[in-house]
Amino acid sequence: MTVVFVHGVPETPAAWNALRERIDRPALALPLPGFGSPRPAGLADKEAYAAWLADELRALGGPVDLVGHDWGAHLAMRVVSAYDVPVRSWVSDVAHGWHPGYRWHEAAVLFQQSPQGEELLASLRADSPGSPSFGDFLRPRGMSAELATEVDAVHDEVMSAAVLALYRSARPHLHADWGREFDGPASERGRRNWTDSPTTGRSRTPAGERRRWSASGRRAKQAEPERTEGPCPGAVLRGKGPRG
Repeated sequence: MTVVFVHGVPETPAAWNALRERIDRPALALPLPGFGSPRPAGLADKEAYAAWLADELRALGGPVDLVGHDWGAHLAMRVVSAYDVPVRSWVSDVAHGWHPGYRWHEAAVLFQQSPQGEELLASLRADSPGSPSFGDFLRPRGMSAELATEVDAVHDEVMSAAVLALYRSARPHLHADWGREFDGPASERGRRNWTDSPTTGRSRTPAGERRRWSASGRRAKQAEPERTEGPCPGAVLRGKGPRG
């Protein structure tokens, strides 16, 4: 069975190269439109990106194991909870971002404002000499030099517009729309959500099914409110360095 990886923002499918080399079965890393690949005009917001991902998964013709990171994980959670997609299992590393008390990180807040978002992203592009790039900020936070170089190489106005489209369609947070629907009954036959709800902490596991437990034997904790995530390039531009 194929493993499908969906990268985050700002990244490219190359983010998954090292992991894919260690998997002994078919694996595919999808490129989010606009991140080093063409972005159709219709992809104007997060829902359009989710619909795009659902179409990509259906086109594969069979059940897949879906793995998302960052925005790729937000889109993965959306498609498995709101679309009819052939997914056997799914993984998200940002479920806490769907909690009603979640607050976007500082860079996201800037991206959601105009003209601050446009100005910040313009300063991070390679055609802005003298300003730090995405790669300059992300390398100290663990991104490989190879991937950072690729991200900077593909960061153009199209990618900047894609970043703005995603973040500006997620105000004030993902619980406001996607999260509320996530807590409702499954809209498609056969859909299962195997962990506690990221928005309420209540179990979403169907009756009679076993819940997922951690290696220590304890059930995983629910996401805490008022948590932020991700890099803050705005801090770099102000000369304060990266902030966790």
